[in-house]
Amino acid sequence: MLVEGGQARTADLENWHPAWIDSAVAYEIYTRAFSRTGRLANITSKLADLRDLGVTVLYLRPIHPSTAIHGYWITDYYGVNPEYGTHADLGNLVRTAHKLGLRVVLDYVVNHTVDTHPYMQDALAWGEDSPFYDFYRWNQDGNFHYYFTWVNLPSINFESPHTRQYLIDMACWWVQNFDIDGFRCDVAHRIEKDRPSGPLFWQEWRRALKALKPDLWLLAEADADDAAYYDKKFDSAYDYRWVNTVINLSNNLASAEQLHEVVQYYDRPEFPAHALPKRSLEDFDNSRFLANTTVEQSMLAAALQLTAPGVPMLYAGQEVGEVSDRGLVSWSDPRQLKKYYRSLVQLRRKNPALSVGDYTPVPTDQPLVYAMMRADSFLVVANFANSELTARLSVPAGLLPGDSLKVFYLNDQLVKLNLPVTAAALRAYDLWLPARTVRIFKLGAAATGIEKEEEGPQVFGLTPNFPNPFNNSTEIRFAIGGAAPVTAELDIYNVLGQRVRMLVREKRGPGRYSVLWDGRDDRGQALGSGIYFCSLKAGDFAQSRRMLMLR
Repeated sequence: MLVEGGQARTADLENWHPAWIDSAVAYEIYTRAFSRTGRLANITSKLADLRDLGVTVLYLRPIHPSTAIHGYWITDYYGVNPEYGTHADLGNLVRTAHKLGLRVVLDYVVNHTVDTHPYMQDALAWGEDSPFYDFYRWNQDGNFHYYFTWVNLPSINFESPHTRQYLIDMACWWVQNFDIDGFRCDVAHRIEKDRPSGPLFWQEWRRALKALKPDLWLLAEADADDAAYYDKKFDSAYDYRWVNTVINLSNNLASAEQLHEVVQYYDRPEFPAHALPKRSLEDFDNSRFLANTTVEQSMLAAALQLTAPGVPMLYAGQEVGEVSDRGLVSWSDPRQLKKYYRSLVQLRRKNPALSVGDYTPVPTDQPLVYAMMRADSFLVVANFANSELTARLSVPAGLLPGDSLKVFYLNDQLVKLNLPVTAAALRAYDLWLPARTVRIFKLGAAATGIEKEEEGPQVFGLTPNFPNPFNNSTEIRFAIGGAAPVTAELDIYNVLGQRVRMLVREKRGPGRYSVLWDGRDDRGQALGSGIYFCSLKAGDFAQSRRMLMLR
């Protein structure tokens, strides 16, 4: 049941999506690149940091056993890659995430398996006598079907009802046993477009999953502008046109008007109203945005990503300026971007207008200046030009309610800038903009400061862990003082003085940090009850805290 406007009604689960997706900020993780050990336990230890960043849902690239380093050549749909950890590690990650208010989405790779999958090996050995022969598609010459140049990835046969049911049951198993919060569906477009029963499968799949857990997020790797994917199938899909237009606009190869057309495409009356395009600047399959642009251009694009409609998804490391696509993320933040990203994410989280508010293009006289209103409370203006300029904004009449001559303020949320204006003046308003910069103005009756978190501490410190005593996991907070980054070492020791877990070993700038310890050692083994000590060393600073674990 849903309650809207004080009235209860039954949700149409075939097209309905839960409200949490409307305001979600997603975060994509390639486990192997997230930490030096590449294990799920390391992600768990960083969940408190991700919560503090402001993201709300984690999307994990494939976590199943695979013969390829990237994880997409799957050999066991019910397993966890032993290089990443165990089922228990995944369960602990999901439970801890839920305690922190985060959701977890898994990759669902069912277009193909690898040819060494036990099912394919049996089919190759026994041919049509194999019970798994119909699990795959076969060409007339007796060879298995594959897409593109994926010669070792046999395509799955969706014309078999037994195969479809197996894949549905498998997805349900992960929800039932691990309380997963959704799936991102790899190569969903080939299943939808190239298999006669593909569309039926996605509808059967959605119906079974939503009956099990209605508030799942179902994301298709497919073009978001194709309405077919929202026909009782998915909640979201990839808005490739948006990111491509932002890239072109950053290189001055597109106009602001073209970007408006992309965003407004989804507002057409004939397009499904429940569709939520997913918008990324970079991901596992594409180059990092910063690898091909300047820092200023990447910051501008990030501001648009986190103020646009739809579901923004960051790729782990984006917030610290990582430039390698799949390499080990360096969390040292050499360009000091994390604070900027945190401000943008928190701004979106605190102001629903930036996630669910109406989108209105604001015309300008400059083709490289993109301006939009979100509801009647935010004006976002971005200058993609390589030089400073003055743009004339024409905010549509009637968009701003009240007395058109009453003075109010444009309060920039990124820099200290307060501009007194009237609604009448905004119909033809000249705004000076530095090169490659963005203004995020919040409209208010008075001049206000920037919505931001407190400045970093000036002193070092290690806060007592919480909870203490603890059972499975505990949060450890520490502070880095001074004015420059220092190497921080955060370790766990037993009563014999032996180091059992290394939690942090990297440069950290001044600020407050949080790490979650899951009660395991560096090998991923659960430690027993007893007294442990948390030790922080940072520059000349050193401090320890006593902790008590009770299993």
